[in-house]
Amino acid sequence: MMDTVIFDFDGVIADNSEGIMNCCVCAAEKMGLTPPPRSEAVKFIGPPLFESFKAYFSLSDGETRRMVAFYRERYPVKGCFELDFYPGVLVMLPLLREMGFKLAIATGKPDAFIKKICSHFELDRHMTAICGVTFDQTDPDKSEIILNALRLCGSSTENAVYVGDRRSDVQSAEKAGLPCVGVTYGFGTPDELEGCVKIADDVYSLEKTLVELGGKKLIPWKA
Repeated sequence: MMDTVIFDFDGVIADNSEGIMNCCVCAAEKMGLTPPPRSEAVKFIGPPLFESFKAYFSLSDGETRRMVAFYRERYPVKGCFELDFYPGVLVMLPLLREMGFKLAIATGKPDAFIKKICSHFELDRHMTAICGVTFDQTDPDKSEIILNALRLCGSSTENAVYVGDRRSDVQSAEKAGLPCVGVTYGFGTPDELEGCVKIADDVYSLEKTLVELGGKKLIPWKA
């Protein structure tokens, strides 16, 4: 029976698009490039920055590394705190813990950044594990991050599920051997979620889906 839920962060737990875009604009200006319009924010959310910057701005590897470094100058100081939690998330997490689920985060954000965010907003009190990528990781595959979170939770692929909003999340979960629950309220499009075992359109529906998969009894939401 499923008793462990591993979440992606951006597009599932919170909308960090403002912070990400502000840092992208700052990095582009420092590189002497035309900053991307706000409407392009989704291009930089999900895949590793190295991959996104290189493709969007047609940069060399060296130029891309410089731009990522500029981005990371601002992000831990301001950008990581410029976010909005999706409605209901801060209610759902403690309720899932109360129901007996082990919770974790496995994200493409650098490990130091996601831990700083979770500590600042006190999400860490709900999480058994919080895992991100290394600063030099450029591969969009998050399967090893998911498996690391799974190990820290003391769980197995047979009793865990990953929650994501992008095609890369579904693919990484599949490679790790976990089923994926997709959410449509994040940054991805419905067609990116092909292969998910369940799809939720809002946080309350996500909670109900996880409770159903875990064979738990739903606890009413508290005001």
